[in-house]
Amino acid sequence: LSSALLDVAEGDYAAGRFEAAAERVRRVGELGPSDAAVRHARACLENAVGDPGVAAAEFERLAAGAGPPEAQLNLALYLADVRHDAPAAADRLRRYLAAPGIAKSVAQNRLDRYHRIFGP
Repeated sequence: LSSALLDVAEGDYAAGRFEAAAERVRRVGELGPSDAAVRHARACLENAVGDPGVAAAEFERLAAGAGPPEAQLNLALYLADVRHDAPAAADRLRRYLAAPGIAKSVAQNRLDRYHRIFGP
């Protein structure tokens, strides 16, 4: 049930229906509040409609532990877009690209752009 709710919440989030996504994630959180996927979903919502700094702190905790690889990507995007820390963002993108079984296009594009601007 929690996996299905997270899938629907992801669709809501992608469509910009943040309130609906937040409600679904809240329900999933009641089922498993410490689950890494739930924590990641909450951080994504916090990044979209709340405090990006709070979201980044959760992405960092997830990236340091057993969180989903996307936590590295989201932390890299925060570091690049909000903190303007290109070297730290590039490091996180490299970590994300090293993870197995991920969609790499966003990270690879960002890393390629970093290399074009700052070199290898």
